[in-house]
Amino acid sequence: MDFLMETRDLTKAWRKKTAVERVNLHVREGEIYGFVGPNGAGKSTVMKMMMNLIHPDAGEARIFGEKMGDESYESFKRIGSIIEAPCFYEKMTGRENLELYCEYMGYHNRERIEEALSRMGHLLRLELKKFDLKKNILITLLLILFSILFLTVSLLDSMTDPEQTKDTFESTFLVIGILMSVIFLIYSSILTVSLVIREYTHRTITILFCCPLNKRKLIVAKLLLITAFTTASMLAGYLCCCAYIVGVDRAFDMLEGSFHAADLSVWIPAAAVSIASCAVLSLWPFCVGILKKSGSAAIVTSLVALFIRQLVITKAPGNHESLPQLLLLTALTAAAVVIVFRRTVTKAE
Repeated sequence: MDFLMETRDLTKAWRKKTAVERVNLHVREGEIYGFVGPNGAGKSTVMKMMMNLIHPDAGEARIFGEKMGDESYESFKRIGSIIEAPCFYEKMTGRENLELYCEYMGYHNRERIEEALSRMGHLLRLELKKFDLKKNILITLLLILFSILFLTVSLLDSMTDPEQTKDTFESTFLVIGILMSVIFLIYSSILTVSLVIREYTHRTITILFCCPLNKRKLIVAKLLLITAFTTASMLAGYLCCCAYIVGVDRAFDMLEGSFHAADLSVWIPAAAVSIASCAVLSLWPFCVGILKKSGSAAIVTSLVALFIRQLVITKAPGNHESLPQLLLLTALTAAAVVIVFRRTVTKAE
């Protein structure tokens, strides 16, 4: 055996396009062979033919002096290969993946499987820790401060412009509602992209198959975390902004009229409906982003959802959704999420 590994005039074409043509490689025992080339040069195609994952149109690959084919079991036992990216079988549990791995590698110490699984249990906590609560709270506070600054500029403009009348509490509360929905629905879509869509698309969640986890449950846990945080952030934003306009009006008489406790009977239901609506809408970026495997699509979806919601509520009394509209939105969103999970997110149990 002159060469440990060699190819002879290895050729492969896809339809009318030749991927590799008459490739000859010769690697001796003990050598480290660098197989480099630009994207699309055919490196992966050559390696797949050497591992008998695809069949060449012409030529042959030999390893350990044997021509590689469907019956090369003994040779494959001596070869370790990772082409493009390592993977697990996604429809199998972590234990089943490890049992299969032990089977085809001839490794029969089953106790090591339990040991490996017990050591990987902390990965779930690490996944959830990616939601950096302190950082997101700080960002939320900055967004609320931005909202207050925006309100201040708007109020000062209406006070100092002689051609304008002062803003009313009602109009300012509507502005607060728009600010809260726009800011935090877009921010929730960004969180969805970074914590769910990007990781699912890039398959970093796949590593959790080392641990007996259900991937659907993990994604649902992250979505619930994002939705709960969006709800809490909008609630904090409403409280801070409403308290601010009441306080500055009492101190500087910046709004037309005065605040009355009876106003709360209008503000509280309107804020509650707005928060609930945005919490439900925050799931749509996930649905579209997962289907399209695109973070950009998710963020654009949040903008489209905001635009459609604004069209709906401008025609509604009180400038917010009615209870039947909110229930219909919730039902449609739930159906969309279920369909997306069935079509896209595979279940590992």
